[in-house]
Amino acid sequence: MEPCEDAASAKPKRKPAGKCVHGRQRQKCKPCGGSAYCHHGRLRQVCVPCDGSGICEHRKRRSRCKECHGSELCEHNRFRQRCRQCSTTAFCEHGKQKPSCKVCVGSSICVHGVNRYRCIPCKGKGVCVHNRVRTHCRDCGGKSFCHHGRKRRLCAKCNGSGVCEHGIIGYNCKTCGGRAVCEHGRAPYTCRECGGAGICEHGRIKHACRDCLSVDQMLKQKRWCVVCVYTALGSNRVRYGGRVCAKCDPNVLPRIEHVVWAKLGERYIALYGEPIPTPSIADDQLLATDKARCATDHSRRPDLAWASAAQIVHLEIDERSHGSNPVACELAKLDETNHGVNGARRTTLFVRFNPDASVCGTPLDDRIDVLAKVLRRCCFSRDTAGATTPHLCALRANVMYLFYGKGGEKHQLAAAARPDTINVVLPSCIGTQ
Repeated sequence: MEPCEDAASAKPKRKPAGKCVHGRQRQKCKPCGGSAYCHHGRLRQVCVPCDGSGICEHRKRRSRCKECHGSELCEHNRFRQRCRQCSTTAFCEHGKQKPSCKVCVGSSICVHGVNRYRCIPCKGKGVCVHNRVRTHCRDCGGKSFCHHGRKRRLCAKCNGSGVCEHGIIGYNCKTCGGRAVCEHGRAPYTCRECGGAGICEHGRIKHACRDCLSVDQMLKQKRWCVVCVYTALGSNRVRYGGRVCAKCDPNVLPRIEHVVWAKLGERYIALYGEPIPTPSIADDQLLATDKARCATDHSRRPDLAWASAAQIVHLEIDERSHGSNPVACELAKLDETNHGVNGARRTTLFVRFNPDASVCGTPLDDRIDVLAKVLRRCCFSRDTAGATTPHLCALRANVMYLFYGKGGEKHQLAAAARPDTINVVLPSCIGTQ
């Protein structure tokens, strides 16, 4: 006698032997805490920290290790399923793997046109709790970050694949011709010659052009003076939260160049009874240079300069003897300024004056008296008008160091070591004593 259909349907179905409530083998089910998974949440067999049986001596999966000739690698030393020569059926007509081809709408592409595993709106498996791709999440310890806290491929200490042989990120390297560098050696976005999108109609960078920005935009950037809303703040003021430029700040100390220039004018009148001649260049004005002749990418800005038909005298007021400046930069300034000035060839003298406390302990007023005598003898003396001082070389860069301290000794030694291009002049040689 056959049982009725109602009785058969009321009878509970039995689970297959060895299956969990998720329909998987119990030992291979992660939600059920299967024994095949370690405490890291990975298959115990392929877990590197647990030294699984599938891990080789190179700390990689044995089946995927190139040194061990893993079973998943083909004869071309690629993953067999990703090799175009060994697995032609795995690639579509567009030359991509079928599951990941957007044109073919592969199985791994979601409705947003992104790989489903990494799609944030779809909450893919590769997205972490911070709503980022897990491998690129610093908070989750993503594997794309090295132990230095940088992107592994861009870390020079880890020999990342994105770092060139010069220790620079490849696409930013001028020597390697990186794609982020144009033919003029700049970023294409901010290159005027290339018509970069970051350059405005005034020939400036858009976000730093006072003519393109509104007052609200300038105040929001925190790099413009809130009083005049015209002057761009220096890097130190921005770094320490300053919002007022030096001209508008009543509490700012005067520049040491202005202090020395004011005292020099007073002492010159006291010594010679006449005002000091007005300099040809002052206050960091650009020096007109022939860039093709001096092979430089920038113009020089002397503190003060007096030019005549026969010679040019540059006065550089070097705080703390420029002890923190590189020697190469100081020597380059002498060479480029000497050979790059437009017009007929003229004798050039650089007077490098240290306004800060000197080793000999000479007061500033006494040091300025010596400076006034040097300038008087070199370019203001009436008996030498139209002729250069005989102790100066007409071809080399002549430089005189006044009251340089210990920090500037390296510059003096470097200049003396180049007698072919630089002539070091002592104050006693031009009769200032």
